[in-house]
Amino acid sequence: EDILGAMRAEFEEPDRHEDFDFTFEPPAGLPDPPPPGFSSSLHLRLHGVRRDLGQTLSSTGLTLWRAAEHLARWLYHRAAKGHLSGMRVVELGAGLGLCSLLLCRL
Repeated sequence: EDILGAMRAEFEEPDRHEDFDFTFEPPAGLPDPPPPGFSSSLHLRLHGVRRDLGQTLSSTGLTLWRAAEHLARWLYHRAAKGHLSGMRVVELGAGLGLCSLLLCRL
């Protein structure tokens, strides 16, 4: 019998994955005319490893980090006001890539 396999099966989480849904709504007080991409809400869905398992993973790129959520909302509101127009952004080590995917959609 495979003892290591039996132990893994015993301690492995039954469902390690989670869908992360985000809806970004244009903030009030947009400039007139609004920047491109801000006429309606934007929805993103990411699929990764559950957030509560993030600290026990051997890789940090498999889940969504709270800091990425906060940064994405901040970036969205800055972009809605035109503050990111013409800028280039590089995302390094932010889990599932929420910020990069958001900026690509704007």
